[in-house]
Amino acid sequence: MTTAKICVRWLLPALLLLLATAVFCWRWSGLEDRPMHHDEANQAVRCGELLAGRGYRYDPEEHHGPSLYYLSVPWLRLQGVTTLAESSERHFRLVPLLFGCLLIMQLLWLRRGLGAVGVVAAALLLGFSPVMAYYSRYYIQEVLLVFFAGGALCCLWRWVEQPRWPWAVGVGAFWGLCHASKETWVISAAAMVCGGVLLWCCQPAWRRRVLLARALRQAPWALLALLALSALLYTAGGRHPRGLLDSVVAYGGYLQRAGGGDHSQPWTFYLERLLWYRAGPGPRWSEWPVLALALCALAGLSGCGRWRSPVARPLLLYLAVYALVQAVTYSLIAYKTPWCALAFWHGFILLAGCGVATLYAWLRHWYWQVPGMLLCALLLWPLAAQTRRANGRYAADPRNPYAYAHTLPDARRLAQRIDAVAACGVPAPGAASGRADIAVFSSAEDAWPLPWYLRRYDAVGYWAEPVPALVAARPHFIVCSVAYDDEVEKLIGAVYQRELYGWRPNCFMVLRVRRDAWDKWLARQQR
Repeated sequence: MTTAKICVRWLLPALLLLLATAVFCWRWSGLEDRPMHHDEANQAVRCGELLAGRGYRYDPEEHHGPSLYYLSVPWLRLQGVTTLAESSERHFRLVPLLFGCLLIMQLLWLRRGLGAVGVVAAALLLGFSPVMAYYSRYYIQEVLLVFFAGGALCCLWRWVEQPRWPWAVGVGAFWGLCHASKETWVISAAAMVCGGVLLWCCQPAWRRRVLLARALRQAPWALLALLALSALLYTAGGRHPRGLLDSVVAYGGYLQRAGGGDHSQPWTFYLERLLWYRAGPGPRWSEWPVLALALCALAGLSGCGRWRSPVARPLLLYLAVYALVQAVTYSLIAYKTPWCALAFWHGFILLAGCGVATLYAWLRHWYWQVPGMLLCALLLWPLAAQTRRANGRYAADPRNPYAYAHTLPDARRLAQRIDAVAACGVPAPGAASGRADIAVFSSAEDAWPLPWYLRRYDAVGYWAEPVPALVAARPHFIVCSVAYDDEVEKLIGAVYQRELYGWRPNCFMVLRVRRDAWDKWLARQQR
């Protein structure tokens, strides 16, 4: 066995494991510091229902697929968490964090195509990419979708290399998990199919016939794996058979939502967020090194002779189509949120790894390759600095391109105020009197993430608008949207202490604490 083969077989996995561990530790730091985004809170509360044994039922209008919940529950129990009230942000965010790091290990399936240099480069870029780092600490489905789509991408490539049934089943299984994660999986699957067709076209005529024959024989197994996993998760193990049908019906609603609504953005939205973003007096954000290195890979794709990329031409075409088809599709859809960019940016990072391998081959001699790779390593510095900012000082700041409509730190302070006053011995009459001791008057959208922060209280009620009878009952705490502030003020008079809290950019909530409870808390503070 040659030295190069030993490096690829043994040293490369060890290096990737070391890198993934380092990235995990880096992203773990301060995992609970950022306030819960309303989408995160929504997912965590739904997972709490499953954790409490109340089962799962798919909602075709909201919340996406169940894979996140089913993967979270065992992990939560492993950490000793049995109810939502016992959990914290860290408990939930560990799940996407783990899958974000496993994306690095997943590169081993492409090592024969990318080579050791390409794999290490892609692994470093995955670890240092600000957008990848930020959303791998976000309790939403996106990182899971990227991981499962990446698994299908790798399995399809390995199947083209060696058309055996385990790889075909792997494609189907990962597609099933994609389907059980988020409805936008169809975009990744379509891009993968386009790349796969191009892969097939790149083969000699005799091999195209072999691949077609194998595909026809093995496709039923792949389809069976897809359907089995989708049905198992969407029907909650067969307890809600309607779930699988609803997962298909849901696409009608999501097609209507693609028109944008409140999230309608110009086609340049993702380009701006990823390549050149600056809001007000804040810092500049850009992941231009990824795009620059990906362009080097495309240059190697069109090069000849010594300027040709060492990465297999079919693999380069496959990855390029996968990344570009998704990027164009997501850009043309009016509905845009920055986390959707992960789907295609993962493809560009793989291309960037190919770009580093291409540059390494172009430089030819070690006395050029060493300084060339050091220069490439320096490109990680601005990415690392932005990752540190994104997950630190600017984690919930509107000047962060990835903190989209994010909950402000004031939301946590509102919850802490309720906790502090309640800790002074305020009675909780909700269970005995049948009324809520904490009344929330707000639209469903604005109320989140309040259900997360009030998860330890049983006597909480939510209403879309102020209810005079409830206000007249004088609950200890009233939380309302600023739009209802005047109406609530007229109903309660001067028996409450009022405080204003920032909720999200251009959104405020008002907390009122009943005067007797407030005085009791104030007296304790003055001791």
